Amino acid sequence: MKSTDSAIRKPSASPKWKRTWKRLKADKVLYFMLAPTILYFIIFRVWPIFNMRLAFFSFRSIGSWEWVGTKYFEMIFSTPVFGQIMTNTLIISFMKY
Repeated sequence: MKSTDSAIRKPSASPKWKRTWKRLKADKVLYFMLAPTILYFIIFRVWPIFNMRLAFFSFRSIGSWEWVGTKYFEMIFSTPVFGQIMTNTLIISFMKY
């Protein structure tokens, strides 16, 4: 009877992190192939979003940054040549495609 009990009994499950680590090690080549794409995405898509905060500060390379709020946006939108600036920007943007 003891032999049938051991056949029915499940082997002890390894911790979840061990199973995950084994799977990662087995697929390491795929992760190395995916790494350049992830780096590209982080450098050229995510990082610029975090740096958009510079539009709201008076940037200094040394020292603290002064909060200026929407000062620069108001300055751009209130210039008399804003229409021409926007037109040129859109033309250059669409010329890339």
